[in-house]
Amino acid sequence: MTLEILITLLIVLAVLGALASNRVPADMTMMAALVLVLITGLISPGEALSGFANPGLMTIAALYVVAAALRDTGAIYWVAHRLLGQPKSVLSSQFRLIAPASILSAFLNNTTVVAMMIPAVQEWAQRLRLSASKLLLPLSYAAILGGTCTLIGTSTNLVVDGLVQEKGLPAFGIFDVAWVGVPVLLGGAAFMLLISRFLLPNRASMASQWEDAREYHVEMLVAKGSPLAGRTIQDAGLRNLTHGFLTDIQRDERLFTAVGPEMTLQEGDLLAFVGVPECARELQRINGLQAAHGGAHKLGLNNHQRHLV
Repeated sequence: MTLEILITLLIVLAVLGALASNRVPADMTMMAALVLVLITGLISPGEALSGFANPGLMTIAALYVVAAALRDTGAIYWVAHRLLGQPKSVLSSQFRLIAPASILSAFLNNTTVVAMMIPAVQEWAQRLRLSASKLLLPLSYAAILGGTCTLIGTSTNLVVDGLVQEKGLPAFGIFDVAWVGVPVLLGGAAFMLLISRFLLPNRASMASQWEDAREYHVEMLVAKGSPLAGRTIQDAGLRNLTHGFLTDIQRDERLFTAVGPEMTLQEGDLLAFVGVPECARELQRINGLQAAHGGAHKLGLNNHQRHLV
């Protein structure tokens, strides 16, 4: 065994240990490994930087931009609420979850799909009074299996395609791997639908425990030109909130305290909600509502710019 082989093995073992411990971010671990093999002379600077010119890597970076747009615009929540619906059992809820998750992950990075859908699925499970533990693992596996159906569904396929092109071989088509991926997806989905509910635990979410939760008062305004104007409270989705309850509506000088689900919303309505602190975040994601008081612009700040006091 040469010195280069020994150093390479030590670096690989150190990377595996760092990834397994989860104490260091994966990107820092991989970049540190790249720097180590570079300064030890195992590879040249040209070889170290060649991966950044891989078209597959650039495609992955572009897909993350698309995923960020879907997350920040709330499109992923619209998709979740439209496609997930109101199933009555664990079996039907898993079926309604596996189908959109696998389709989305076929055209977006599966890790990003899971990260975006976890909050939506948790709220969905709370609204249906189902255990989220019955849905989160099927979500993860559906995204993994769906990613194997297309070339851009998973970063691994894109990296392999880039290596193939570097060797002068013909590139893969976007659906060339579907002949293997689709049967694997169907088989995995059938297993999850038939067997997973017997294997997954049934854990209640702490967020669904309202008895000991401190109540908060939140006021939201139906904005001018809001798509909620002219719709009933039931149709606007304000009757089935997970973390809050609509108590009254102020319209000009009138106050409506007995708010029924058939009441029609109008522009300028001031809606008062009572619930747990997560209610404000839930209402923020509803298109057409805006915070009624000053400081609403702070909701547009990025997570790293916010400070909890």
